[in-house]
Amino acid sequence: MNESSYSNSFTFNSLINPDILYELYENDYQYIEEIFNTVLTHIDADLEEIRLAQSAGDLESLRKSIHKIKPTFGFLGMPQIEQKCRDFEDKSRASQSATPLTNELNELLLLMKAAQKAIQEDHQKLIIHNKP
Repeated sequence: MNESSYSNSFTFNSLINPDILYELYENDYQYIEEIFNTVLTHIDADLEEIRLAQSAGDLESLRKSIHKIKPTFGFLGMPQIEQKCRDFEDKSRASQSATPLTNELNELLLLMKAAQKAIQEDHQKLIIHNKP
């Protein structure tokens, strides 16, 4: 479906591709609110898991943690972050240690934190938007 087929009565954060959300959820803003809420319920623990694996230098746990959180960004309409997770996974498979991936991981974590903030803000706006 093309974008003009949807009732685009909500403006999402610029990190979020609304076309993806409309493709996945059409204009069901109640459901998008639920998706955002579910993500917000779990994202702190997922990010902490990544930080702990990074602190321990455990490359395999780090790769698994990134793999676990990766699809979340697809469901949120953030394919650029999902792709960066995929790229990190690929590099982690080819690496012998987490050390050479530190800068890339730190950049990825910053993106994830920005995504979390965007989702928090849009979730609050959706709550207001969805009130009868």
